[in-house]
Amino acid sequence: MRCCASSLHTAPRQVFNSTNAVEGDHGAAVTYTQHIASAAACQQLAARTNATVFTWHDPTCGRYANVCATRFDGVWDPQPQAGHTAGYLGAEPPPGPTPVPQPACSLNGVPVGGGTACRCDPGWGGAACEALRLLPAPAAATVFVPTATPAWSTWGATVLQVDGAWHMWQTEIANNCSLHAYGTASQIVHRTSTGGPLGPWVRRGVALAAFAHNPQAVQLPSGHIALFHIGAAFAEADCVLNCTVGASPRPSHCPTPSHGSSVAVAATPEGPWTRYPYAVSAEDTNPAPVVAPDGSLAVAVRRSRGGTQTWYLASRVEGPYRAVSRPVVGTASGNTGTFEEDPYVWVNARGEWHMLTHRELPGGSSDPNAPMCGGGHLFSPDGVSWWEGAPVYNCSVRRAMPSAGGGGSNGSTAALLTARQRPTLLQAGAGGQYLFNGAAGPGGTQWTHSYTMVQELQG
Repeated sequence: MRCCASSLHTAPRQVFNSTNAVEGDHGAAVTYTQHIASAAACQQLAARTNATVFTWHDPTCGRYANVCATRFDGVWDPQPQAGHTAGYLGAEPPPGPTPVPQPACSLNGVPVGGGTACRCDPGWGGAACEALRLLPAPAAATVFVPTATPAWSTWGATVLQVDGAWHMWQTEIANNCSLHAYGTASQIVHRTSTGGPLGPWVRRGVALAAFAHNPQAVQLPSGHIALFHIGAAFAEADCVLNCTVGASPRPSHCPTPSHGSSVAVAATPEGPWTRYPYAVSAEDTNPAPVVAPDGSLAVAVRRSRGGTQTWYLASRVEGPYRAVSRPVVGTASGNTGTFEEDPYVWVNARGEWHMLTHRELPGGSSDPNAPMCGGGHLFSPDGVSWWEGAPVYNCSVRRAMPSAGGGGSNGSTAALLTARQRPTLLQAGAGGQYLFNGAAGPGGTQWTHSYTMVQELQG
C-alpha cells in the first residue's frame, strides 16, 4: 500500500521490528547513512531530515550493518526481513506488513493432494523436498579428480557443456602447496572430459594464473564464457608461492591480494581470457552468478550471517555492478544466525531460485568436523525474498567400490570426510545432475591435501 505523508513529521505512529521499508533500488528517493548505532538514532535522523520513512539495519546485516536508510517519496512498502527496524513518520498510520507465506515443497517440487504432500523434482526427496538424493561417489580413481604428477591439491570446480563437449574450470593450488596457501598460490585450470561429468578429466592447462580461486562459469547469450572468481593476477610471476622443497621464498615486496570478486571472459572454453579484476566487488567474496535471457547478471556473494543477502546486478558482464540487499527468512530448518559462504545459484524450469552454500553445521562426537562439511539450501520464488532450507549434506558420504575385474562397481562403502565445501551443481538435462565439492579426508584435512569430489543425483 502507498501512503502519502503530510509535511508534519512527528514520532512514527508505528514502528515495525524485522521489517525493511527500503527493499530494492529507489535511486534518489532513499539516502543511506553509515555508523548509526540504533533504530532510535535512525528515527531521529529521519525526523531531522524531513524523511517520511526510515529503516535501520542492525549489526547482523553484513556490509549494511548500522546503516540508516531514510526515504523521502512518501511510499510505505514494508517487507518482512530479520535484522531491520522500519518506521513511518506520516500523519496516517499505515497498516502492518502482510506476512509472506513460506513457499511449499522447498520449491523443489509441487504440492499434491490438496497441498498435503509434495511431488519432488528429480534429485530431491523428503516430505518437503528438502533433501538432496545423492548416489554414491565414484571409486577413488575418479573421485579424487587428478591434477598433476605428483597430484596437487584442488578445491572444487565448475562445469559446463559447450557444443557437446564437457569443460571444467577447477581451483588448483600450485607448486606443491596445500590449501593453507591458496591466497598466494591458487590458480584456475581448464580440464576436459570425453566420459561425461564423472570423468576422467584431463588437465589442459592454466586458464587464469594466480591469484585466482573459487571459479563459477556461466555461458552468456552471446556464447561467450564468463568465469567469475576470487582475486586478480599477480604482476610478477615470482609472487606465486612455491612450496617445493628448496624453492626460493616468496619476495617480501609481493602484495597480499584482495579476496574480492572478479570476472574473466572468453569466446571459447580454451580462452584466451580477458580479465576484469574486482569488477563485481573489491571487498565481497565468493561470487555466484546467474544470467538472465537478456544477458544481465545477478551475482550473489558470501552472506556469512544475518537476514540480508547482498547481490550485485549488472547489464553487462564487465560491469558496472550495483549492490542490492535481499531478505533472508529463517525457518524451522535453517537459522539465519548460522555461518554460510560459498553460494552457488540456479533458476529451475519453473523460474524459482535456489542456492547451495557451505553451512557450518554443529559438530558432535560422531561427526566432529561437521562445521567444515555442511551443505545449506536456500530458496526463493522470485530471487528477491529468500527462505533458509534444510541442510542437504554433511561429512558422511558413500563411495562406490570398484569391482574385482576393474570395471564397474560392486556396492558402496561409507566414508567420513574432514571437509566438504565449495558446492556447484551441474544440471545436464537428460544427462543428469551432478554435485561437485572441494573435499578432504577421510584422514588428513584440507590443510594437508584437498581434492575435488563429484556425486550424481538420483533421477
